[in-house]
Amino acid sequence: MRFTFAAAKNGLPVCSAGNVQLHSFYDPSREAERFADLQNPPFEPAVLIVTEPALSYCKSFLACRFPSAQCWAIRYTGDFFETDTLWDKVLYAPGKNAEAIAADLFSALGEENLFATAFISWEPSERAFPEESAAAWEGIRLALSKARDILGTREYFAKRWVKNAVRFSVSTGVTAEVIRGDSPILVAASGPSLKACLLFLRDFREHFFLIALSSALETLLSSGVIPDLCMSTDGGYWAKEHLASLRRNNAIPLACSPESQIPAELFANHPVIPLSYGDGIESFLLDECGIPSVRAERNGTVSGTTACFALGVTSGEVFFCGLDLAPDKGTQHTLSNQLDTQARTQDFRLAPLSHRYVGAALSSGALSLYRAWFSSQGGGFSSRFCRVSSASYERPLGKIRDISLEQATGRLLKTSGCRQPKIVLSPGASSLADRMKKLSGALEYLKEDAASDMTLKALFPAGYVQCRRDGDAEKRNSLKQQARRFLDELKVFAQKIQEASGVY
Repeated sequence: MRFTFAAAKNGLPVCSAGNVQLHSFYDPSREAERFADLQNPPFEPAVLIVTEPALSYCKSFLACRFPSAQCWAIRYTGDFFETDTLWDKVLYAPGKNAEAIAADLFSALGEENLFATAFISWEPSERAFPEESAAAWEGIRLALSKARDILGTREYFAKRWVKNAVRFSVSTGVTAEVIRGDSPILVAASGPSLKACLLFLRDFREHFFLIALSSALETLLSSGVIPDLCMSTDGGYWAKEHLASLRRNNAIPLACSPESQIPAELFANHPVIPLSYGDGIESFLLDECGIPSVRAERNGTVSGTTACFALGVTSGEVFFCGLDLAPDKGTQHTLSNQLDTQARTQDFRLAPLSHRYVGAALSSGALSLYRAWFSSQGGGFSSRFCRVSSASYERPLGKIRDISLEQATGRLLKTSGCRQPKIVLSPGASSLADRMKKLSGALEYLKEDAASDMTLKALFPAGYVQCRRDGDAEKRNSLKQQARRFLDELKVFAQKIQEASGVY
């Protein structure tokens, strides 16, 4: 692209991209002021994002027009970098496809702030950079679509997750923590490529600390590979089926968030490493009940949370097996798998196995979102993180390296003598009776503070975002009343768990 810089009639610098004038050659400042005055989003935005504002004359006027909003820019080119300092944040789109741009937006804003963001196009740049503009606006659409889906999921499961957290706070018995090491960590995800790595895992087991995602647990155990730790962060009702194998493997600690769906029988004597995201009702209940926890990063997939966790408990490399993030001949998980084992009992002539696999291949949209998150990770993440496989992975993950089993073997053999992370029992939580007393006080506090952002966001994520964006006081008051009723139900629920335990 050829840029031509000149002076406007009033002396301010202006430019053209090819044959397109990016600013008025008469008075670019007045043009930018009119542009800002014309913006009238249907809500009071927390963030304004302008796509390729060129020399950025509009920024000061937008800041005056929306004084409470941050002003960001999405760049189609790096030629205007000297004006980047005018903006609160700048995202660069050149060379990126729509998925990568969506991942950048989601990483920077998250689902809640995306719906409090107004997106504005500097129209001359659309004509000057048609391909970049199309990719950027498709990325915006994808980011908003992902935010909508996540908020919808959170809204659907929110009360179940809080209920799980109450059960966790009451029932957790033996707790543990992780002492940091410097050896390699290998994480087993449940992608189809895991099967080809099982012999490698068994032969070199002593050279790494092994974390199994819950969906890969049955595959590892059935192959004679015992992990050091199992990780689960899923609050869905199906998630506990993946943990069925832990019932006969009491020595494998389970790291999980309070909102996770955990089989009730695991709470009594199974060692649990509570994970805290540091926000929301779940973390509040852990703190109030005196349950020691380990900090974790909230992520849309357990693979992302586990990756960050692993990088935090070792200074060495983190290898992932089975992180395909793509289906193989319809299967999204390697076999054997608890959910697949159960599903096979429902297969019959008119609804055979092939129908399920075709359905899985057609409904794998979430995998592309997870790929985008991993692909968006920078050097601090990717410098110690790589994927291992017996063959090339079908989908690359940005800067994350893919290495062969032979390369992984060479690296592991060089780390002999390193300290593996160590799991030790923590002092543990207080007695059940004491925790019940603290839990009752915590729930009463939440009921009295039912209109707080923490409570409403935890129980009604989508409704909270809508109220915050639209300033709907009536809707917020309605949510407040619903929150109080639900918190009363939680007290009764906790009492039933205590009664079932027989401890008072």
